[in-house]
Amino acid sequence: MISPALLTNDIVWDIIYNMSLNQRRKSRPDDPKRERPGGRLLLRLPQELHKDLAARAATEGVSVNQYVLAQIARSLGGEAVTHRLRAEAIRELYVKTVAAERAFSALLSPGSLPGGPSKEQLAKEATEAANAFRDAFFNNRIYLPKATVDRLAEIDQLIQRLFIQYNVHGRLESREDTEAIFNAWQVANGPLSTSRSRLEDDFRRLLLFAE
Repeated sequence: MISPALLTNDIVWDIIYNMSLNQRRKSRPDDPKRERPGGRLLLRLPQELHKDLAARAATEGVSVNQYVLAQIARSLGGEAVTHRLRAEAIRELYVKTVAAERAFSALLSPGSLPGGPSKEQLAKEATEAANAFRDAFFNNRIYLPKATVDRLAEIDQLIQRLFIQYNVHGRLESREDTEAIFNAWQVANGPLSTSRSRLEDDFRRLLLFAE
């Protein structure tokens, strides 16, 4: 973790300065060029500090920007900010998890409704859902405790397993293919569903919604 002293000297004062600058601009409503407060902040960092941040971010599997944002929130004692970032991460991850589970359950289902989407369309939707989940996972893992990250990694592995199974056996050219796809459908509605349910419990605890 970045030391509080280092954050105070190199980062926090830049934040305070930019906040102050935005406040002065807000106090001049007649200025047509005044800049509205935004989410963009440019920092000038010593080379060694930047290398250290990049190494730490790589270890966590996130970008330097995401790592610095999380560390600033923690170092400023911004519990409300940290909780908001975590809540946003949880919302995105939950939506993407449910979407992937539903997409693969529909793709691998032994039956299909008349007039429903084709297998090609279902395969496209499942691929997009899998990619969207993985992107959300890697982009937001920094905001979650390791136990929850491990749960998400387990879900990611299950989704990748289903994706591979469909690509290998999806044409149903043999009895082996049919059995493999049926087994994959059972995984989508068994282990994947169970992992998603346990993830919900994790998310409720993190959001303080647990009973």
